[in-house]
Amino acid sequence: MAAPRPRVPMSSGVAMSTEIACGPSGMPAREFATRVMGADPGLQLRALAVPPLLTADSPGIIVVDMMVGSARDLGSVRDHRLDEITLEQVAVRAVVCLEPWAHPSGATPSPWRHHMARILFVTWDGGGNVPPALGIATEARNRGHQVRFLGHAQQRRRIERHGFRFTPYAHARPWQSTTNHPGITGLYQSLAVFTDAGPGIDLLDTVARGPIDVVVVDCLLYGALQAAADAQLTRVTLVHTYYEFMYQGVTRGVTPVMARLKGQRPLRLWTSSDLALVTTDKDLDPASHRSLPASVHYTGVVRHPMPSPLTPVSERDPLILVSLSSLNFDGQQRALQNILEAVGGLPAHTVVTTGPSVDPTGFTAGPNTEVHGYVPHEQILPTATLVIGHGGHDTTMRALAHDLPLVILPIHPALDQKMIGRSLEQRGVARCLRKTAAPERIRSAVGELLVAGPHRTTAATLGARIRAHDGAVHAADLIDQLPIRERRRGVR
Repeated sequence: MAAPRPRVPMSSGVAMSTEIACGPSGMPAREFATRVMGADPGLQLRALAVPPLLTADSPGIIVVDMMVGSARDLGSVRDHRLDEITLEQVAVRAVVCLEPWAHPSGATPSPWRHHMARILFVTWDGGGNVPPALGIATEARNRGHQVRFLGHAQQRRRIERHGFRFTPYAHARPWQSTTNHPGITGLYQSLAVFTDAGPGIDLLDTVARGPIDVVVVDCLLYGALQAAADAQLTRVTLVHTYYEFMYQGVTRGVTPVMARLKGQRPLRLWTSSDLALVTTDKDLDPASHRSLPASVHYTGVVRHPMPSPLTPVSERDPLILVSLSSLNFDGQQRALQNILEAVGGLPAHTVVTTGPSVDPTGFTAGPNTEVHGYVPHEQILPTATLVIGHGGHDTTMRALAHDLPLVILPIHPALDQKMIGRSLEQRGVARCLRKTAAPERIRSAVGELLVAGPHRTTAATLGARIRAHDGAVHAADLIDQLPIRERRRGVR
């Protein structure tokens, strides 16, 4: 962020800020310095003391609130390299002098580039669209930014559980992801939510109640994007799946027609944003193979917590995770029952999570199968050897991040599930079936992927690539570089 803060002389190679939130307890000092302060990990801590021994007026130093242990321990970390220090639990104010000459290569460190910004995430109750927003918001908060959310009332518990302030919509159309929205009526209802001006009204009301520097808006909330554009706010469009799928959705069919009737042009709203962040693996997205607008940036997948290192899939006992959509879609119960019949008798243990839209007690399962409404996937994926899913972006990328091949049964024909499934099938890491596939067909696909083969090698390659680039970090880096514009006068 462009920071209206005093800076030390450029000859020192370090910029100065007076207060910044530190990372979590136990974060290595090198990670703190590189991710939060933007410093080079090869620098040395030449001085570390509690004011007033050094002050913000001293040349070449940075005053920062960081966790360094108790005051009596400060002397022990003097003159150590950043990667030799761990931040402890007792927060004290410290003064850190980062001197460019201390780097072995003689390189000048990156400047302190952070100014605490006030960021508003505008989201909706759509299932897999929420985890990328939470991941980026968490990274931004860890860097010292103030982050809050605006969304549907039923999202409050989930978002506040992550420690964020939450404001429910007051003017938005009602929408509940666990309610069934079938057929043409369901399509109209979802488009009515996307083109609804209500979230935009609530966005502007939120901005009027307290200054907001940046708004991060879900790409499907065209009404909110329009309001942010009209108010000339610094805005980020969050694309939480393949850009190609979203692009096709707003350039053909009924969506652009309905949006234009309400004065909205979704594609123009995306590309005119300060940033359009695509939180997927670039090479998997068909859109990445053509020229895209300058505002569009691939961040990589926003990762969930996972163990490091992973146990190789070849060393895990056979375990299948079955997880279809958390939304209420037609045909999902029948597909789950067919899957349960398909895995019966296979030499693998199976864990099924039905999600909030499906009653787990209504299924017949074999002796080697568990059926639950909810089990955190991070408890299962590190030991799983295969995932059977619906092709939702978040669950699919989580599986790949754990080196897992997939059997994919797209549940909704109008969503991204089929495109995602086909893209992975083309790379040999998945089998994409119809949601009405018979148990015998599902069993055959599972049998192929449950054993060793080139699909595991491909899955491991994709997994390593996803783990190497945390989309939350890249997204936060891009947001940090945005200029902050003053809100236009006259905005509500």
